[in-house]
Amino acid sequence: MESCLACVRLIGKASTVFPHKKLQYSGAGVFGTPKEPITRYVLYRCTSCGCWMKQNTSNGSPAGLWSACESSIPAEPVFERNPAEYDYWMKEPLTVLGRPR
Repeated sequence: MESCLACVRLIGKASTVFPHKKLQYSGAGVFGTPKEPITRYVLYRCTSCGCWMKQNTSNGSPAGLWSACESSIPAEPVFERNPAEYDYWMKEPLTVLGRPR
C-alpha cells in the first residue's frame, strides 16, 4: 500500500493541523481507567489511499504530531521459500535426552 501525497505531507506535522479532505474519522485511542480516561490519539482512515493516520495528543507517541499507523507502513517483500530447505529437521532421527520413562 502506498500513501497518497496528502498523507505523506501530514506525517510529522503538529497535530493542530487539520486532516486533509480524504481523511475520515474512525475512532479514538482512549486508555486509562474509567475515572481518568486518557485520549492518546484520534484515528483516521484515508478514503483515497487507505492509509491509517493518527492525530496524536500530548499523551500520544510521538506527542502532538501526526503519524502513520504501523499497518500502513509497507512490509518488506516476502520471498518464495524452498520447502526442502526447512525440512532438514524431519530427515534426521530424533534423539531423546535423558533416560526413558
